[in-house]
This record gives sequence, structure tokens and C-alpha cells, in this order.
Amino acid sequence: MLNFALRTGSVIQGSEQFLRQEAGMSKRRICALIQPVDTHTYLIEWEGSPRRIRLMDVAPDSATEASGSRPTEFGRQTLSWLRSEVLREAREVEVELPAESVVSNSNCLLGHLFIRGANICVRMVREGWSPCFEKYGYPSSHGEELEDAERWAIREGLGIWGGARAEAYWEMKRWWLLRAGQVERCRHAAAMGEDILDARLDYEDIVKRASVNAQSVVFADATNLFQLADGASLVQLGNPSRPLCAFFPPSMRAFAHHLARQHVGAGKPNYLYFDAPLSLEGDQPQILVEVPNVVSTYPPRHLQ
Repeated sequence: MLNFALRTGSVIQGSEQFLRQEAGMSKRRICALIQPVDTHTYLIEWEGSPRRIRLMDVAPDSATEASGSRPTEFGRQTLSWLRSEVLREAREVEVELPAESVVSNSNCLLGHLFIRGANICVRMVREGWSPCFEKYGYPSSHGEELEDAERWAIREGLGIWGGARAEAYWEMKRWWLLRAGQVERCRHAAAMGEDILDARLDYEDIVKRASVNAQSVVFADATNLFQLADGASLVQLGNPSRPLCAFFPPSMRAFAHHLARQHVGAGKPNYLYFDAPLSLEGDQPQILVEVPNVVSTYPPRHLQ
């Protein structure tokens, strides 16, 4: 996990100016805007080098293939609106990163961008170009603004909330909110002191613990099931850029398939807790699941 913690008052070299950082709060900088890569991805100057940043808490259609997503006509319209109504030849942006900085699956910074004081994410949601995106948890910042903006966009039938597209987005939102509730429960358990490793946020710690075969609690979303030739099963967890899996020996094959039916795929509660030994297979961490009760949909209670 990248650590962008900077001490208040420290000097930032180059064209970036450090604006604000307080304990537990987001961090902001003014950075040069090089160009928009897509509706949700921008190229900025970060610490003296070009770096991509992907907007948090929104999921607009893509306009180009540059970000690895399939472009749509609505995405092209979104990018045109952004260029004409929001960017308007802007040369700098205010970048806001969450207190616990993370990167996307494609190694982009994740954050919010402000142009002329306006939050791009909130504007896109308010105008119906994007839903508020809760697939990986409720927004950690600007949640009320985004929710309010979405309510107004829905009320007015703007963009994605008008016509035949709306039902598809309602279906996705139901699934995202189901997952967001699971993430919120994990956040609460961690805040109460439970030692839980998040597969997306704490991957380096997972690898370190796996190197010493430590028993650990890992919170991860189940994404796929693979059947091995000897009857064992692998459940892929998290995203491929941070490879992690749960290994089920042949005696646990039926249980692995049960978990996949219940938790793998769209519309299902994908997140699970694994309280089991970690190990390294090559350079990739793996969770050994030998009995059913080391897997649950709620956080273990280890506090005394």
C-alpha cells in the first residue's frame, strides 16, 4: 500500500503545493493537470512525474480504450461535457486523497479532483453522468454530497436515470449497496480493534504474514472458483493485480463449491472472512481452508 503521509509544513518540490493534512483527514495538493485520459481517469503531475489518478466513488461510462474499459457513446458524451463544462482549459487541479491512500487495480491513485473549487465527482453524479459508486464500500468522504446529488439526479431523471438505462443502474446499485454493507461491518470491526487484513488495502501485510505462515483474519471478496486436477479447489480473492486465493483440499471440495454458489458473481454478497493460516506459494499468498468454520460472513470476535 502506498503511503503518502506528509508532515504538515514540509516543503513540496516542483509545481505542486501542499495544501492541508490533518490526522485522520484527507490530504490535498494542487497539481498540474496534463490531460484527461478518460471520464474517470486523469493524467496529472505527481511528485515531479506524470501519474494517473482515478476518481473515487463514481463509475461513469468510458469514452476511450486508454483506461482499459470498453468505450460507449454515452461515455463519449460524458467526456465531451467534462471538457466543455468542467475542465474548460484548466491547467491545474486540486487533488484530494483519502487519509489511507490506496491505488486502483490498474495502479492509479484513487481520489477526488476539484477544479475551480468544484468536486468533479459530485458534479458528474448531480448531472446524471454517473451513479454514486459503492461497490467497494460507502464513500469515505463527500458521502452526503454524493448521495444528495444522486437523489436530485434521480428525481429529475437526468442522464443514466432517464429512460431504459435506469433499471440496469437500479439493479447494479442494489448489489453495490449489499457489498457496501459488508465493507462497513468490516470497517466497524477494525475500528473496534479487531486485527483484520483487507485484501485490497493490506496486501503487503498479507504477504509478510504469509512468509512466516501466520494465522490471520483476512477480509476479501470471492471472485472466481478453480477446480484442480487432484480434486482440490482454489477460490480467487480480491483482484488479479494483488493475487490471493483460498486453497481447499479435496476433502473440502463440496464446501468450496457451496461458497462459490453463494458468494461468487454479480448480485451476491461477495465478501468473506478467513481466519486461517497463510502461506506463500511461489511469491503469492494463499489461505489454507481445512475446516468450514474458518470461513464466515461476519468478523471473528477475538477481543477479550
